[in-house]
This record gives sequence, structure tokens and C-alpha cells, in this order.
Amino acid sequence: MPTLDEVRAEWARLEALLAAGFQPRALVHGDGEAVRNFFGPEAAWQFVELIGIRSTLVLPEAASSDRREGFSPQERQRRQVRVLEDYVQRLLRGADQTRDGFFLEHTTLIRTLAPRSERFRMFRLPEQSAEVFAREVAPFKEVLAAEVLGRIDDPVLPPDPRSRRVYDTPTWSG
Repeated sequence: MPTLDEVRAEWARLEALLAAGFQPRALVHGDGEAVRNFFGPEAAWQFVELIGIRSTLVLPEAASSDRREGFSPQERQRRQVRVLEDYVQRLLRGADQTRDGFFLEHTTLIRTLAPRSERFRMFRLPEQSAEVFAREVAPFKEVLAAEVLGRIDDPVLPPDPRSRRVYDTPTWSG
């Protein structure tokens, strides 16, 4: 934890960087030199005032406590994580069928069933040139880039390496 003097120094640096009247702000701290209870009642009231809410409510002296018997937050978190894991696993198990269904609905691919089992599907492309295939898969590449992977449209900045030589020997420089 930073000391109160360190926090005050950062506060002074902030005051120097921002224009006067840029935004209302307040430094809230506990008694003495220790920084503690960074979001306690005093900080909560100050925050509420800074966003323009006026309230006559009085905060209780002590925080409420959980009086449920046999409640384990660790066990609850374990159950929640397990539910999320099960959900993701279910999505993964069906992902190939979802992908195949999407692909088949939007292409001229021919769907055939493998003779050994209904569970295994094979896809056979009609004979075509590489140019025709590239034209057919172009919309799928667009969906992959836009909907699945995402794009970063910010311009690429020129490289600006900042390095310095730290080793200089007759056989090696670094």
C-alpha cells in the first residue's frame, strides 16, 4: 500500500496536469498516515456527491454480515465455474455441426452420408478450378474476419523501436 504522502504527491501531480475546473474531484483518506478502506463510507458519500446525487440516507455503522448457515462462497464459486465449463463444453461439442450447417446452407457443396454411419458426414466439392473455389469461400472469409476473429481498423503506425546497446564485445553486440 502506498503511504499517504505518496498518494498526496500523486494527487498534486494530477492537479498540475489537469486544467483548473476540469472536473470536480476529492481526495478521501483515513485517519493518520495509513491509506486504508479505499472505498469506505466516506469515499462512497464523496463519490455520490461528485456525480450530483443528494441523499439524506444514513449509512449503517457496521457492514451487514452473511448469517446463512452452511453457506460456502468457495463452493458456490466452484459450482458457477462448473456451470460455465459445462456450457462451453456443450458449445464445443456442437461447434462442428453448427459450422457445417452454416457452410452447407450457403454453398454449392454436395452433402453425402458416409456408408458406415449416419454420424459421420463427408463433404465432396464439385470439380472446379481454384478461382471458382476462392470465389465461393470469399464470403466465409469475410464472416470469419468480421464476426469471429474481429478486425482492428486503426491505422498501423510506423515502427518506432526504442533500444540501446547493452553488450558490446568483439564477437557479439546486444
